[in-house]
Amino acid sequence: MSQHNDVQLRRRIERILERHPNVSSLAVRQRLIADVKPAHFYLHLIPFYDQNRIDDSSDIQRELDKMMAMHLGLSVIARTLSTKPYNYRQIERALLKLTLNFNHTNSIN
Repeated sequence: MSQHNDVQLRRRIERILERHPNVSSLAVRQRLIADVKPAHFYLHLIPFYDQNRIDDSSDIQRELDKMMAMHLGLSVIARTLSTKPYNYRQIERALLKLTLNFNHTNSIN
C-alpha cells in the first residue's frame, strides 16, 4: 500500500510541475495539500531537484539575506540552511557562492 501511495504522490508532484514549471518546494507542498510528514515528502522531491525542475533560489536568497543582515557566521548560515526544506543542490550552490564572496579575516599574531 505504501508503494502505491508513493507512486501516486510522485505523479501528483509531476503534474504540478508540468502546470507550474520551476516552482519552489514550498509552492509544490502548498498545491499538493498532502498529509505527508515533511521528511518523507522531501524524499519525493529529490528526483525533481536532481532534474532542476524545482527552483528554491529566491527563497534561499531571502534566507541568506536575513542571516547576513544578522551578521551570522558562515558555519551558522550553512547549518541553518541545511535544515530547511529547500533544493539541496541550490543550497550548495548558494553556499559556495557565498564563500567566494565571504569576507575572510586574517589572524594577526
